[in-house]
Amino acid sequence: MSDAEKSPGPAQAVLIAGPTASGKSALALRLAERVGGAVTRFLVAPPGVLVGITAAELRTDPQRYAGQVLRWTLQFISTQKADELRPEIPNGATYFLARGPLPERGFVYVVVPETKRAQLETLTPLATIQVTARVRTGRTRFLGNPVLDMISLETLP
Repeated sequence: MSDAEKSPGPAQAVLIAGPTASGKSALALRLAERVGGAVTRFLVAPPGVLVGITAAELRTDPQRYAGQVLRWTLQFISTQKADELRPEIPNGATYFLARGPLPERGFVYVVVPETKRAQLETLTPLATIQVTARVRTGRTRFLGNPVLDMISLETLP
């Protein structure tokens, strides 16, 4: 058998691109299963959206990131209503508690606008989600957790 016959051939890759929540991840997983491939995710964000920023970076320099937009992968924990114990979140506002950004183990609060609250009803505890959000504060006064204002949310498989 010649070397050419032993070689598995050139590796093939498929790029799946599209807007948030359009089904790219589900399609990629179905395709990978069908052809015996693997799914690799790249953090690609629109201009002006930060990726790869850790919660530790936000806590270390909260003023630097205030008002910046970032994209994080989080683990949803629960939906809450803000009270006076969380002065960085408007009293009565809906927010969710999440772990992350993954693989970090800390917690983050994400304030949800009225127009996006219906999305929360479909989430189950421990669901993995990708959130694009504006940093309200990098570190809360009492617990030191970041607070974000949600712009968009996508459930990941």
